[in-house]
Amino acid sequence: VECIKLVFDQNYSSLGSLFEDSIDIIAREMLQAGLISRHVAKKPTFHLLINDFTSGMVFMRKADTIINHFIKFLRVLLEMQGPFVFAAEQLKEDIHDIINSRL
Repeated sequence: VECIKLVFDQNYSSLGSLFEDSIDIIAREMLQAGLISRHVAKKPTFHLLINDFTSGMVFMRKADTIINHFIKFLRVLLEMQGPFVFAAEQLKEDIHDIINSRL
């Protein structure tokens, strides 16, 4: 969970700018993927989306479950297409780098 939060912290400004114009669509996709709550999806902000997404991971005990949760998020970005694909690829690379540096 800490690794994923670190990845979001490192990319917070860039992701926030990217999400700005598509926040409602992204929230809808994240809700459909089971990544955020209905409450957050009703009035989404970038901060609320990321906070809701990561706060749910606190209750996940297995690494596989956490990784699958993150992969679902990356899939949402990939479905958005355009620059979101580049963001997903960078986040994936960043999480790999962080995990490998801790091994």
